[in-house]
Amino acid sequence: MNTLLLRGQYKVTCVLYAEGPYAALLAVDILSREKTEYLLNVYEGAYVKPYIRSYNALRNCDSFRELFVWKESLVVVFQFRQGTPIDQVFYKGAQVDWHFRMKAAADLFRQLLLLADTPPEIGCAVLLSDNIQVFPLEDCVSVNYMIRPLGEMNQRELVFLLSDQIQKVLELRWGSPLVERDFVRELSSGTLKTVVGAYGRWAQAEPVIRAAYEGLEKRTFVGRMLHLALLNLKDWFHTRFPKRR
Repeated sequence: MNTLLLRGQYKVTCVLYAEGPYAALLAVDILSREKTEYLLNVYEGAYVKPYIRSYNALRNCDSFRELFVWKESLVVVFQFRQGTPIDQVFYKGAQVDWHFRMKAAADLFRQLLLLADTPPEIGCAVLLSDNIQVFPLEDCVSVNYMIRPLGEMNQRELVFLLSDQIQKVLELRWGSPLVERDFVRELSSGTLKTVVGAYGRWAQAEPVIRAAYEGLEKRTFVGRMLHLALLNLKDWFHTRFPKRR
């Protein structure tokens, strides 16, 4: 792209990603009074027609603004939210309390459900780490819609990508209840193959995991440490000698 102004309206401020016939851009709408910054997905060549069809499923998405053709390129415009990338918040050993971990997991599963009716190539792209933004002060996790081409995808791939993100959020820690560990391992095992199945399993597990954390909090400090020590010993044993708990 040889210009910084698309359709005389969107002034490009940053190139987030560019490879072959696809680019993700940040651009300001110079025709709006607020000068709001938007995320533009730009497709060229063979990607234009397939993505026009795919994006029909996203027209009811709250973040979707518009779609248009500009100089034979397809441009799809979404709202953009700049938070903290998920990998900078939920990394190995991060000191994040269980309340926010559970809320972040719930937000991700809610997003998964919203993506259930979209073509998998769109849903899978949305769940890549670059798109998942954490807002600690707002106590929420949201997504951007930088939708780069990934090739042929399916619902199982969508669940796998969600599983990768959940393993960051509900990291297996010394203080994790057994029910949470079991859920994360089940999700990552590949036995949950559909969006509906994964969300349904979360709906069952979430209140049980929350109750386990609340039970831990009710214990005295010494009682909690002893309980967790036994819990981790039990978990160590069962992961090496698997059998039903």
